[in-house]
Amino acid sequence: MGYSTEALWQRLADAGAYDDDDGIVFLSDVLGGCTFREAANIALDHPGYKVITGTNLQMAVEMILDRSQLDTKAFCDQKLECGQRSATSLWHKQHLSAPTLSTESGS
Repeated sequence: MGYSTEALWQRLADAGAYDDDDGIVFLSDVLGGCTFREAANIALDHPGYKVITGTNLQMAVEMILDRSQLDTKAFCDQKLECGQRSATSLWHKQHLSAPTLSTESGS
């Protein structure tokens, strides 16, 4: 079920009720998308609020499990590093991880 821009903004703004003075982290899938834009507008008015974009399902699950163990800054830093490491492709896994064969003769 989709939300209008106004309804989405309101739901994101309501997240402030859960702020325990450590800040709020909004997760967004697409940089520049509606969720990102609305979360960014709210975060601009709240210095403790952060917006992480490029989030996929795997990253979101990991983030939810780690959130209570880290403060907001450490959490965001760790997740941005994790996101950079987790992006890969089958070709890269096959070709860059494969052992290389020496072309020099042993004679």
